[in-house]
Amino acid sequence: VGCILPVQGRKTKTDSDRPRVVIMTDAETDDRCSMVHALLYANDMDIAAIIQTNSCFQKHGWSREPWLEQMIDAYGKVFPNLKVHDADYPSAEELHRVCYVGDEDPAHIPNIGKAYKALYTGEPVVINPAEWKDTPGSDRIVELLLDDDPRQLIIQCWGGGNTAAKAFEKLRREYPEKYDEAIR
Repeated sequence: VGCILPVQGRKTKTDSDRPRVVIMTDAETDDRCSMVHALLYANDMDIAAIIQTNSCFQKHGWSREPWLEQMIDAYGKVFPNLKVHDADYPSAEELHRVCYVGDEDPAHIPNIGKAYKALYTGEPVVINPAEWKDTPGSDRIVELLLDDDPRQLIIQCWGGGNTAAKAFEKLRREYPEKYDEAIR
């Protein structure tokens, strides 16, 4: 009598089994903790981009600091052990290659107090990403939305709604015939 048990960590996932994700992070403490969590689950998703952005609290962003590089380097130190448990973990080099800087212009972040007050008084908060410069991060989002990969692209806005706004504006302006399909 035999018993066959699945061997933990030896499964292989196809690309179609793994969601494609873009992680936009403002590097505040919660995002740094979330990045550790995301890296520990990097085997279960296809990380298409990690984009450093700013936020209403970190208006200048953190891309000038090596926090993300250091975090991915630390991941690289435990990578050999992670691979023992699941062959689908990406290498640190692969993760470094998908890092981009998004919008860190403090002028593109409305004052949090005024923004919330306007929402409650019925006045619209107006931003115009058409006036902003493209960034490597916003360009990467456009590229991913237009590629031939049939999987859904999940854009996680831990920070960086302004980078996504610029990407969507550029997509609508430069690729109007592909906009609806790409956004869907």
